[in-house]
Amino acid sequence: MVRGSPAVWTICLLFFQCGLLLGYTYTHLFARLLKPSRQVIVHLSFLAASLLLLPITPDPGMKPTGGAAPLLGIIKLLLFTVGVPYLLVSTTGPLIQHWYGLSTKGASPYRLYALSNVGSLLGLQTYPFLFEPNLSLDTQTSLWSLGYGLFVVLAGGSAILVYRSPSPRSSASNSREEATTTRSRSIDPPLWILLSACGSILLLSSTNMMTQDVAVIPFLWVLPLALYLISFLIAFDSPRCYHRWFWMPLFLASVPISILLLNQAHGGEELDIRIQVTLYSAALFSAVMVCHGELVRIKPEAKRLTSFYLLVSLGGALGGAFVNLLAPRLFNGF
Repeated sequence: MVRGSPAVWTICLLFFQCGLLLGYTYTHLFARLLKPSRQVIVHLSFLAASLLLLPITPDPGMKPTGGAAPLLGIIKLLLFTVGVPYLLVSTTGPLIQHWYGLSTKGASPYRLYALSNVGSLLGLQTYPFLFEPNLSLDTQTSLWSLGYGLFVVLAGGSAILVYRSPSPRSSASNSREEATTTRSRSIDPPLWILLSACGSILLLSSTNMMTQDVAVIPFLWVLPLALYLISFLIAFDSPRCYHRWFWMPLFLASVPISILLLNQAHGGEELDIRIQVTLYSAALFSAVMVCHGELVRIKPEAKRLTSFYLLVSLGGALGGAFVNLLAPRLFNGF
């Protein structure tokens, strides 16, 4: 059963994880099946067509009622309002990185993923505290639609630059970048899925625990998601930012502390809420840093970039589905 805004938040996050998976699938198929010039033409056509779906103001009749299944109602509402625009926005990260890898010599496109998470983090920190309390929903919808129009223009400009650029560099010019990446192994793709799924499960389960069992505080869900995004930012910005000798012991130390906190919660003797939130947050951050740091250590060369992101998004969606759909049926508490 869905209870309160924290549970609604996790359902929304699952929707966007699945949308991200579809967007990364789109990019992977583009990279494998179409030449860069064809990719540009098709993608520009989709971007232009998506403008016809603006504004994204939902029909009041789509609001889930008390007797309807809330999970399906929320997903339907999101699907028919922001579904297509979000799908195209979600393609931007891997698609731009793919195009960047084709048009540059020796530069790794993976740092652009860290930059995209900076944008996500800024949006997370500004919307609930700046935009949402000060602007009406109609104003927010209008501004979002204008922003999406600007995104289409910028994405279209990037696509045109790719269309006009010379042919993709030869494999010889890739050698410098490929020398800096770990040689791919057959076990790596399953590890990409598992590490991403573990990070997603940690995020959602920690969010549920902190927002529904520790303290029902407005916007507390922002904290775990911010830590999750920061871990991506640190791990993907540079391989030198992740040190096993630091993060592994911190993660191992957080495991018994988390177990003690859970035992206290079941025993009725709980620590101060601020201490609990701090300890749970530290455990989450150290754990996802290990997941995402190890993910970066085994990332492939740029020519397999789209398959890497596809499997990472698959792991995220599987983790979200486990927490939202299976865990409530398998377990009797957080």
